[in-house]
Amino acid sequence: MAKRKRKSKDVGKSTAKASKSASKSKRAMKPSTRKRTSTADRAKILAEMKASGMTAKQAATKYGISIWTIYNWSKRSGARKQKAATRRGRKAGAPTSRIPASLQGDFRQMIAGIVRAEIVRLLGR
Repeated sequence: MAKRKRKSKDVGKSTAKASKSASKSKRAMKPSTRKRTSTADRAKILAEMKASGMTAKQAATKYGISIWTIYNWSKRSGARKQKAATRRGRKAGAPTSRIPASLQGDFRQMIAGIVRAEIVRLLGR
């Protein structure tokens, strides 16, 4: 099927401009759905959640707010504590070794001696 040729190049441009201005006016008339909540109201909602044991989902439903908004508020307010950085799945504050602390110094000295002896053996000094 062959494409139809336009009669005038200006026809396409004028309709495009008209549709752009129409879409802009529709956007301008649409009311904003975004809510602004004061810091006092945020604190009140978070305090009520904590006092009543309400979950974030329950509070979100009650106040018409997104769950993620509540999580962000609680994170910013310091109510939600960040998990401590862990190394290889260890909990923060957990001992890093199964060797008793009283023996760790002795092992370090032994290992240092072994390493020195191997270096001397390999380098021939």
